[in-house]
Amino acid sequence: MKTLKPKLCSAECITKIEKPVLTKDDIPYEASLIFNAGVAKIKGKYVMLFRNDYGDYEKQILRGTNLGLAISDDGINW
Repeated sequence: MKTLKPKLCSAECITKIEKPVLTKDDIPYEASLIFNAGVAKIKGKYVMLFRNDYGDYEKQILRGTNLGLAISDDGINW
């Protein structure tokens, strides 16, 4: 009987780092809160889809939300 290999699989080792992967300071447009939603490795690059809430963080006023796309060579530096 032939064993089928899965088309998709997770990495052998996933390591948690001590800092946020992506912060508002990494975003080239207005950003207040960044939610690192999901990362995938595609053709040797890491691709992240994230949510960005923007507005006045100190006054807790949200003016909007959008989705962003970030690309990285190593999955840590975006």
